[in-house]
Amino acid sequence: RSFSVKVLSALFHFELGLCAISAIQKPKGYSPQNQDVIDKYWRALDYRRPKAVALYLAMNAIILMSTVGGTLRAWGLSPKSILALGGVGGLAFGLASQNLVGNFMSGILLIVNRQFSVGDTIETNGVTGVVRSMGWTFIEIESGENLVMLPNMMVVNEMVTQIGHYSADNGNASAALKES
Repeated sequence: RSFSVKVLSALFHFELGLCAISAIQKPKGYSPQNQDVIDKYWRALDYRRPKAVALYLAMNAIILMSTVGGTLRAWGLSPKSILALGGVGGLAFGLASQNLVGNFMSGILLIVNRQFSVGDTIETNGVTGVVRSMGWTFIEIESGENLVMLPNMMVVNEMVTQIGHYSADNGNASAALKES
């Protein structure tokens, strides 16, 4: 096929995808007032109900994959080969970022579980000190004159002993130990 036909075909698939995406979006200023199916769907989506959100994401994903697949075929490319290359690239990226993702997930676990917080005195990985900050990927512990930064994965995978708990009254961890 000629270049202009490929361009027009690709633009057609792209515009068709944009039209489909805009067709499944909630109209601006629309507020569901009835009990019909579409109003129940928009209401559930507004309240972030899991089934409605999953359906919304699935419809968007199907439209996106169809649009990308049609556009690639219009240029004479095989979507299967592009997906295979993307899969290999994704695997390489996943293996390369394994520690970063592990530290991030461990950070979420530490923050959600609240086993200890900033100001607490803890002992972990051979380090004893006061927790100065808790980030998404590492924890800062002040140990004497040193500031030790431990990756969250190391803290989650090792035993943590909480020695003192921060007292909101005077900010002194040892005073909180004496009170309890």
